[in-house]
Amino acid sequence: MARAERSGRAGRPSPLLRTLERETIQQAIREAPSISAAAKKLGIARSTLYRKMSELAIGPCSESHV
Repeated sequence: MARAERSGRAGRPSPLLRTLERETIQQAIREAPSISAAAKKLGIARSTLYRKMSELAIGPCSESHV
């Protein structure tokens, strides 16, 4: 049986996972000098980071990127 079938959520991540993902992305953005550097730190493409920021309602600017 597939993991999604066992969880009954069919591909939806848990609220805890979404919260951890949001916090990790926000921290990387705060600590990196640019969005490109934050994406590199996270090991994902810049376009993926922008997509995740949109999905998680994370604004493009943080304190260090104003």
